[in-house]
Amino acid sequence: QVAVASSTPVSGLRFVANEGAWDTAVRFVVLGSPQPAIVRSDGFALAVRGAGGHGACVSFRAGGGAREVVGEDPFDAPVHVLRAATATSATSYSRVRLREAWPGVDVLLRADSSGGGRGVLAYDLVVRDAEALATVAIEVDGATRLESCDDGTLAFAVELGDGTAVTLVQGAPHTFARRGGVDVPLHSRVVVLGERSFGFAVDDVAPGESFCIDPGFV
Repeated sequence: QVAVASSTPVSGLRFVANEGAWDTAVRFVVLGSPQPAIVRSDGFALAVRGAGGHGACVSFRAGGGAREVVGEDPFDAPVHVLRAATATSATSYSRVRLREAWPGVDVLLRADSSGGGRGVLAYDLVVRDAEALATVAIEVDGATRLESCDDGTLAFAVELGDGTAVTLVQGAPHTFARRGGVDVPLHSRVVVLGERSFGFAVDDVAPGESFCIDPGFV
């Protein structure tokens, strides 16, 4: 059992660095989110619970593992982690970047800032070259089915421990490129690649151009 507390009130989501309190595969633990979550070198995982209290774990795997997993924009106050009778302090961050999750593509984990969603986990794909997007395939472990909806969202069917099912919904992607100092929106869409994997397609991108895909929140 591990308890986590902040020396100052926690407002919104933050990523607590694993400095020995958890299994070594866990790089960061998400604090302040309605859905417990962890970050690994190959992506992130969410704990999903139904109305009856039964749950399931849904993992979003990004390639074979990022070259580097780093926290960005650290909070000033430390987070105190208590495991058994041992208490330690850990640094927490407002963002975590999985560098080179695929060649030329980073995954940026952060709090969703739209609609007051400060405690909702979100992710962006930072693509440094248009051709790199073809290598992106996000594998979803724990979902029984993926469905691309007419409104651009992506629905994940998740079976809970009691046999019932819940649906997670990922927002339609918002994509933009920086051109002449201005963020220019690009038309993009989710692409279902297999029973439990998906990627993205983006139109009107120049060869070698970098851009960012924001799929909304899960």
